[in-house]
Amino acid sequence: MSADDEVPGDDAPVEPESGPTTEALVFLGFTAFYLFIALIYGVTSDGEWAGVALLGFAAVFTAVAGLWFLRLRPVQHDAEVAEEAAEPGEVADPHGSLYLPATSVWPLGLGVGTALVLAGFAVGWPLWLPGAALLGYSVLGLAHQSRERDPG
Repeated sequence: MSADDEVPGDDAPVEPESGPTTEALVFLGFTAFYLFIALIYGVTSDGEWAGVALLGFAAVFTAVAGLWFLRLRPVQHDAEVAEEAAEPGEVADPHGSLYLPATSVWPLGLGVGTALVLAGFAVGWPLWLPGAALLGYSVLGLAHQSRERDPG
């Protein structure tokens, strides 16, 4: 077996044609791992439940990512079709369904607002109130920017 046999060529797909994407399998594998370790930790930790809870949260977070990536297959297919249809040097599908927003400040507002709201739960309303206002304003700004895209 030569080294060329191990590397897919230009015409060989890297992803399988059907089934879950590689990203989904990775994150769902992490979910199973965290659940398994949480079970072992819960049995052997002699009543220490904080670690079990944290491992359970890690399992939930990776499950959310894995389930999100399960939806990735149709988007990948659409992107591949658009790239194949584009001429060399042309941007594939500039005004179609594969829309990504322009550079935006709203994610920064979402992050700072969320941090202030969460810190406000521990500190008090002087942080919670402006954080909630910034978070709400940023959500509305991001939604408005997404709806106002230029169709060309």
